[in-house]
Formats: sequence, structure tokens, C-alpha cells
Amino acid sequence: MRSDSECCTDLIQNLARELLQALSRIEQNEANESVPSHDHRRLSKTMAYQLRHSGPSNGIPVDNTGFASMEDLARSLKVDSSHLLAIAEHPGEPRFEVRDGRIRALYGHTLDVVIEAGIKLGAPTALYHGSSWSVLDRIVRDGVIPMERRMVHLTNVAEEAMAVGERKGAPVVLAIEQSNDETPVAEGIWVSAHVLPHRLSIINPFIEEAGASR
Repeated sequence: MRSDSECCTDLIQNLARELLQALSRIEQNEANESVPSHDHRRLSKTMAYQLRHSGPSNGIPVDNTGFASMEDLARSLKVDSSHLLAIAEHPGEPRFEVRDGRIRALYGHTLDVVIEAGIKLGAPTALYHGSSWSVLDRIVRDGVIPMERRMVHLTNVAEEAMAVGERKGAPVVLAIEQSNDETPVAEGIWVSAHVLPHRLSIINPFIEEAGASR
């Protein structure tokens, strides 16, 4: 039979465990709410733009691996660094990495930086690239090239490729015949130096929930 002191110890341990769980939930809620939802996308895009393209010209030093000081970025954008952290660590934001008080974009740079492959993933079941019908002739001739960016960006989600294409006009979604040329840089994102024309096929832009049809 257990003594009163043992029962008391168990009770205290259970209460402590419940308190820690409650505090964890509160901290997570505060992080999720630290940036108003209507400003989340705008701030995320601004962060990405500075880290990918124009940070140094705006007083935000970016090193050769793409990292900038979280404090420098927050000061330039006139926000609290906790807002940047809440966005960078949000599950729906695979584009950022935070490390030791520094932050970087994982892909999409025109700045001369080198981003090492940070994750190890198996081969994707499919890869897609979203573009516009207005440049399809050039793509058929030359393939997909980085243009002003350093790498071509691919996704394993056809709907995301469609959303990218829609930003450029009437969208077209291209399926990529896979090789070993693609490098994973973030969850759901791969990059390649050049996708040759013979590896491309157009898929139905009206993607249904069941998936894309070739």
C-alpha cells in the first residue's frame, strides 16, 4: 500500500506536468497571434524580399550563406523581432530558417549567396513548375531557366505551382520528369539550375482534388 507521502508526490508531479502543458499552449497561442492575420502575408513577403534581393541596399547585411541578423531585419522593417520569429517558425512558412539569432530565406535569391541543402528527403513522387502561357513558347524552346533568380524553383504540390503561375497571368502548370538534378531546400520545395525542354509536359490546369491529369 502506498504511503501518503508517495501519493502527495504523484499529485504534485501531475499538477506540475499539467501546468507546463498549459504554459506551452499559452506560449504557442501568443506566438501564433503575435502578428495579426491580415498582416501575416504582407510581412512574410517583405521579409522574403529583403533576404532574397535587397537587404544589403537597405542596411541589412546578408552573409554569403544568406543569413542576416534578426535584429537588423526587425529594425529595418520597424517591427518587433518576435513578429519575424512567429512568421519564420509558422508551419505554413517553409521559406525561412532561423539559427542563433539570424534568419535567412531558403530559396529565391538574386543576391549572390550559397544555400546548402538543409534537409534530407526521399525522391518526390512528382515535381511541378508554375508559369504563364505567355512564355510557353520560350519554355518549349529553352526549358525552364532561372531568369533573374539564381535557381529554378519546383514544388511537389500541383496546386502551389498553379498559384505561382496565376501571379504571372494565365497559368500553365508543367510536370517535371525527374532526375538527380533537383535539390531539396525546404519542405515541399526543390531547386534546379535548369530544366531542359525534354523533361517537361503540360498538365491540365484545372486541378481536381484527386490530383493532376497529364
